[in-house]
Amino acid sequence: SSVGLDLAKESVQFRVDPETDFLSQVFAHGDCTLAEPLNAVRGWHPEPRLRQELANALLAVPVMGRFPGTARRQRSGLLVFQSGTLGAFPLELQELAKQTALLMTEAHRLQGLVVDAKRALACKPPQPNRLLTLRAQLTESLGDLIGHQQRFLELLAISVDARLHYTRGHSQAVAAVARALANRLGLNEKTVDLVYYAGLLGQIGKFSLPREALGGAGKLSHQEWEALRHHPNVGVGLMMHIQAMGEVAPYVHYQNERWDGSGAPEGLKGRDIPLGSRILAVANAYHAMTCERP
Repeated sequence: SSVGLDLAKESVQFRVDPETDFLSQVFAHGDCTLAEPLNAVRGWHPEPRLRQELANALLAVPVMGRFPGTARRQRSGLLVFQSGTLGAFPLELQELAKQTALLMTEAHRLQGLVVDAKRALACKPPQPNRLLTLRAQLTESLGDLIGHQQRFLELLAISVDARLHYTRGHSQAVAAVARALANRLGLNEKTVDLVYYAGLLGQIGKFSLPREALGGAGKLSHQEWEALRHHPNVGVGLMMHIQAMGEVAPYVHYQNERWDGSGAPEGLKGRDIPLGSRILAVANAYHAMTCERP
């Protein structure tokens, strides 16, 4: 019944009644739950210190985990997203929230297996059968985590593209072309994956752009054009918060550079531009020229 949240390094503690509180009920019995308008939700008690009195829509997703000393997984937390705007959580964002919870669940599982493996290695005498079992479980969990991570990135790309009708599917299409080019060039499997992820995340910075700059059929103003040229910078800033995406960030950062040095953000020329960025530029140009869009 005691809830703690980390908001910009500030921990907020407050108490709730598990029998009547809306979020407690979602945690105990619910699945992904969308609630709007919140003033009509039974058991909703806004917490002033979280400025929840300003929220009109809320999305809550339980996270599973394994507690010390137990083998089975159970609910260990609740992801809560809130907005002051009704309709702020369309289906693609709901799917992204659910995938985030799955990613956290698998990460929690992997972390628990690592702890178990360290304990097993410290046992005297060694337990070979136990170690073999843990090795198999760690391999399986790591594979699942990578799969959940890729699905998370795909859903993130869908969410970005969904801002405008004409961009639906754009990021996945660009990523598919980029991966095909990387394979044709004979790049190694890891680099091919990085190029694919860069294609998925290449447009994430457009979250910061106004819709009129993305969807207008007329000529862009100078300010709009400059913002469009530099949107990868915003995307890289967001990606740096995703630990596994550090190697992808340079590909996204330099995707608007041009061979003759006329691009952005640094005016790199020729082979000074990372190969992944050049592949991404070609894939973006190809898709732009072969689909209907302003």
